[in-house]
Amino acid sequence: MSFASLLTQSATVARWADRAPNSYHEVAPGDFTTLASGVPCLLQHDRGKISGGKAGADLAYSAICFFLPDQDIRPQAGQAGEGDKVTIGSGEYKVVFAGDESGQGEVLTAWLTEF
Repeated sequence: MSFASLLTQSATVARWADRAPNSYHEVAPGDFTTLASGVPCLLQHDRGKISGGKAGADLAYSAICFFLPDQDIRPQAGQAGEGDKVTIGSGEYKVVFAGDESGQGEVLTAWLTEF
């Protein structure tokens, strides 16, 4: 059984769009832009903390999601430093930390908080 066959759910990944001032030097409110849809994943609800913030700060999470290792998911992207938004079913989550726990390039784990 392959790892990909265990990813039985589908996600939409969105990233905060950078904002640029218009000709009047006004900055319009930003929003998330969809990067990918139908991304295979497996969501598990779990609560806890992971040490990975600035200066080793603990980051609280409410779910863990597993992705294929080549998926582009980031905890901070763009000017606002907002984490990517992951939508699975009717749930929306913000990425607080992402990485390859195995170090083997086999799985990307994302720690999420509910939006």
